[in-house]
Amino acid sequence: MEGCPTSGGGIRAWGLGEALRSAGHDVVYSVPTKLVPDGEAFDEMRRLSFDPQDLHATILRAEPDVLLLEQWGLATHLPETSLPVVLDLHGSLILENAYRRHRSWTSNAAAKIKALRRADLVTCPGDRQLAYFMPWLMMSGADPTDMPVEVVPVSMPPEQPERTARTDQPLQVVYGGQLWPWIEPGAGLLAATEALLD
Repeated sequence: MEGCPTSGGGIRAWGLGEALRSAGHDVVYSVPTKLVPDGEAFDEMRRLSFDPQDLHATILRAEPDVLLLEQWGLATHLPETSLPVVLDLHGSLILENAYRRHRSWTSNAAAKIKALRRADLVTCPGDRQLAYFMPWLMMSGADPTDMPVEVVPVSMPPEQPERTARTDQPLQVVYGGQLWPWIEPGAGLLAATEALLD
């Protein structure tokens, strides 16, 4: 929602949701309740928000035909359901958890494998990530000859929000996101700087 902060996973979920919407599907978003701002403007967002320990109630309120979850962590809280479950693995949450010191490596690995067993389909943004996630899927019991995984590149809708030029202030470039050891933002920032200086 406009004016609210987001995350890489949030942008990924929005991109996937809007792609589905543009193909004619009804799409409902649900975010963690603790992230919903106060105020009447956010009542509908709050109604469909979730607490991980009570996903069942949110699923009942939203009445979806398919669940699309961003990352595997939330699937560890998913109640038994007959709904098809799609897990989008936008990045390596298990590596992020390791660097954040969030639980132990073995507990994260066990939780990831258990969560992947819940998925009817897994999506990821690129071929390199696909190669990384395939062994995890095999450990979860997926058939290596018929892997339930698809590459869905990161994309944005062709209709972007209108930009407002601020001629009274110098142009600024903002880099957002985590500085994980495997991310090198310098090349992208340099390219953006060079394009802006031309």
